[in-house]
Amino acid sequence: MYAAASLSCTLPIFLAVVGSAFTAGDYVVGITQFLLYAFGMGVVVVGLTLGVVLFRDSVVTRARATMRYVQPASAVLLLLAGAYITYYWLTLGGLLAEFHMT
Repeated sequence: MYAAASLSCTLPIFLAVVGSAFTAGDYVVGITQFLLYAFGMGVVVVGLTLGVVLFRDSVVTRARATMRYVQPASAVLLLLAGAYITYYWLTLGGLLAEFHMT
C-alpha cells in the first residue's frame, strides 16, 4: 500500500524531470538536472532515515499522539485536492470547451 501511495506522489515529478531533461536540448544540462533530482531525493531519504534512527523513541511517541488527527486531515486535504483538479480541468483546463466546439 505504501509503495502505491509513494509512487503516485513521486511518479509525476519524476516524469516531469525526465521529460524536461530530454527536452533540454543539451546533454549536459539534461544529465545535470536528472542528477540534481536524484541527489535531492537521496538527501531526503537519508535525512528521514537518520532522523528515525537517532530520534526513534521521541518520534514514535509524538507520531502516535498525532495519528488520530492525521487521517481526518489527510481525507479533507485529499477531497480538496480532487475538487481543485476537477475544477481546474473543467474550467481553466478547457476540458468543457473542447466538448462545446464539436
